[in-house]
Amino acid sequence: LYYAPERGHGESYGAMADMFSLGCVVAEICTLTLLVQPIWQYHSPQVLERRQSLFEQVEEKHASLIGVVQGLLHIDKHSRLSAVALRTLLLSIHSQEIQRVKLAHAAAAEAKQNEAMAAAAKRREEETAVAAQAAVAAGAQAMAAAKKQ
Repeated sequence: LYYAPERGHGESYGAMADMFSLGCVVAEICTLTLLVQPIWQYHSPQVLERRQSLFEQVEEKHASLIGVVQGLLHIDKHSRLSAVALRTLLLSIHSQEIQRVKLAHAAAAEAKQNEAMAAAAKRREEETAVAAQAAVAAGAQAMAAAKKQ
């Protein structure tokens, strides 16, 4: 199942065939499903549908890896990702993910700070209201005491 299209057509084995096999494994990991039928017989409508479904599943579960899987599972070995291109692509994805996580952490920290500021403002508001009520009560007591005299 993991052998490359060129191997299925009787061509000699090479590094790009390994990249196709790696693509099969990466697709299985991304989708958590085993490939049970070949996905490279492009002359078959059923295989084309299976490939498309596989790509859709990968994109749904791991959108950042869809380019990797599609690049590794390219039917044409000359258009398939090489090991060097794969490394470059993975480093780029890694950098983007790190940036995404940093932005998410910064947004969470800002939200937490905004909540703390809102809570502090509410406490000040409540303290001011209590102080105003106390002042009104003290004023009322002072007026009542003045009337008694």
